[in-house]
Amino acid sequence: MSFSIKTNVSSLWAQQSLNANGNQTQKLFGQLSSGKRVNSAQDDAAALAIGVNLVSQLTSNTQAVSNGGDALSVADTADSALGQAGHVLGQLRQLAVESGNGALNDADRNDLQQQADSLRSELDRIANSTEYNGTALLNGSGSLGFQVGTDGDPSKSQINISQSDVTVNALGLSSLDISTQNGAQSALSGIDGALSVISSTRSTLGAQADQASSAIASASQRSISLAAANSRISDADIAQTESDLTKNLILGQANVAVLAQANQNGNAALRLIAT
Repeated sequence: MSFSIKTNVSSLWAQQSLNANGNQTQKLFGQLSSGKRVNSAQDDAAALAIGVNLVSQLTSNTQAVSNGGDALSVADTADSALGQAGHVLGQLRQLAVESGNGALNDADRNDLQQQADSLRSELDRIANSTEYNGTALLNGSGSLGFQVGTDGDPSKSQINISQSDVTVNALGLSSLDISTQNGAQSALSGIDGALSVISSTRSTLGAQADQASSAIASASQRSISLAAANSRISDADIAQTESDLTKNLILGQANVAVLAQANQNGNAALRLIAT
């Protein structure tokens, strides 16, 4: 072993090891405090890039689940109103059957007609007032599209909820007349046709609601898979990280002790000169 006063190589090696150990210890502290294995590109550039992409997909997929929930809410709102409309039509049919009774006179049938007119007004009120977030659902034909996937192709990522028209005019009941016995007989077929439209519309909405539920379940499962993939890449293994930190802290203490010993080499050289 040679002794040098100008350059203490042993001390330089000890300092380099101490600095490297300090950097690694700082990194481990960062992983433990954040719970993430990758906190910067310096930690793992490839993993960081993959993690950013996975997080982007995860947040988009979470929004798709929320959109599917909106689709269900729209379908449920429309179906509830259609159920009420069907109840009103049932009352109209009862009035028509009652008006067909030969025991009634003209005054009785006029009273029934007034009740029927009120019920038709209620049908229109239901159709025109049923809305979701300001969008009418039952007074115009069309559909609302909901993004329930993250793909840019609408055929793969969108579902539609019908906007039906169940106003009195659309149901063919604008000229409903039960003020005569013959009119009451004719009204029955018209009311039955309207009930058929309501039933068909509710059936379509039910199928669309099932589609939305399926899309939500699928998107939720994708979210779980994406979260698991991101965790494997980005999250810190706390047990392993704690073990590595303990090891580095012990190595750091050893490095300090070695550096202290290496710094004594100059004093040993001076003692040689003094003798």
